[in-house]
Amino acid sequence: MSLTAADLETLPARLWSELDAATHDATHPFRTPVLGTTNLFECSMRVVVLRRADSTKRQLIAYTDARAQKVHQLKLCEQAHWLFYDPVRRVQLRVSAGTMVHQNDGIAAE
Repeated sequence: MSLTAADLETLPARLWSELDAATHDATHPFRTPVLGTTNLFECSMRVVVLRRADSTKRQLIAYTDARAQKVHQLKLCEQAHWLFYDPVRRVQLRVSAGTMVHQNDGIAAE
C-alpha cells in the first residue's frame, strides 16, 4: 500500500473516526482491542471492550471490574498498550498510553 502526503495528513482524524465508530457498533473490528500491561515480572494481555474514544482529549476508555488483576497492574504501572486489528482491511493500530483508574468518583459512576 502506498500513501500520499495527503493520506498521511488525514490519517490521525481517520483513525479517531474509526475508534469512535467502534464505540457505537458492536461489530466493528476495533470494538474489542487487546490491552497490554506490565509489571516487574511479566506482561499481561487481555481483550477489552472499547467504550469511548475522545479525539479532543485523546482518551480511550474501557471499563472493568475493580477487582480485576489488570486494575492492580495499572495502579502499579500507569502505562498500557492497546492493539486494534481489522482482519478484513488488514489494518493494525498500536497505541501506547498513560492510564488512570477511576473508582468511586464521577467518572466511574458513568
